[in-house]
Amino acid sequence: IDEREKIIEKRLTRFKKNKYLQDYDFDKPLSAEEHYQEIITILEGRAKQVRQQYVSKVFYGTSVSQNGFIDAIIILSAGINLTREIFTIYNGRVSNKDMLRIGRKIYTAMAIGGSEGVEYATDEIITSFAYDGIKSIPFIDKIMGSLADGFVSSMLITRISFIAENYCKIIYLPNDRALVPPQKVIYDTTNSITSDVRQRIKMVLRNLSADKSDVYTKLAVNPAAYVIKTAINKFGKQLDSRTKSSVSGALRMASHPVGFVMDKVITRFRKKKSMMPQ
Repeated sequence: IDEREKIIEKRLTRFKKNKYLQDYDFDKPLSAEEHYQEIITILEGRAKQVRQQYVSKVFYGTSVSQNGFIDAIIILSAGINLTREIFTIYNGRVSNKDMLRIGRKIYTAMAIGGSEGVEYATDEIITSFAYDGIKSIPFIDKIMGSLADGFVSSMLITRISFIAENYCKIIYLPNDRALVPPQKVIYDTTNSITSDVRQRIKMVLRNLSADKSDVYTKLAVNPAAYVIKTAINKFGKQLDSRTKSSVSGALRMASHPVGFVMDKVITRFRKKKSMMPQ
């Protein structure tokens, strides 16, 4: 038995304890390789759902924040939690040692990948909103800049998700570069995940360009936040509860960072206090 087969057999043994594979028939008359490929396809579906939630969350949050420090917190938090969830999907559990190991791999792979395609992505996202009348909207340059920043941040999270996934499912890893998918895959995936909300945002902007009443006041404080929240209200029923919750959290944090952090601290303190023996 070669090294590849040994790795597959070891992973199949671990997969039998995976909660996402409770309905999988490990006794089917298939080779170990065929079992492995079937299982990976199942887990990829679950990882895709998680990726969509985090990419959307980062797009909303960093589009609204208008603050580089808050953007960094949103991206860092999302990257860590996303990596942990993906690792858990494929491995059933994740330890701090595992997180450090995969964290180093992600850092190296991100450094290799660099920021290629960022200017192209920014141009594309701005071009996709172009239409007659858009220049008449107050603060439109600021709105477009915020949405472009959100899209680029989302691409970063998409890249992290693929790197984490590849680390978990590739059987033999020749080097860290093999973890990084082509830039087109990252862009197309991010574009697909955010396309629906961007279409809704475009509808909101069209309405604003036609509405001459009190538009300036609505957009004065945080124009991107107003546009995105309005867009969410128009299609919120299409979001699952988990995504809606994460999006709402990202928007609250981006709009009111100090209040959001304080609320989290107070909630955690109350939770710990309620768990203490009386």
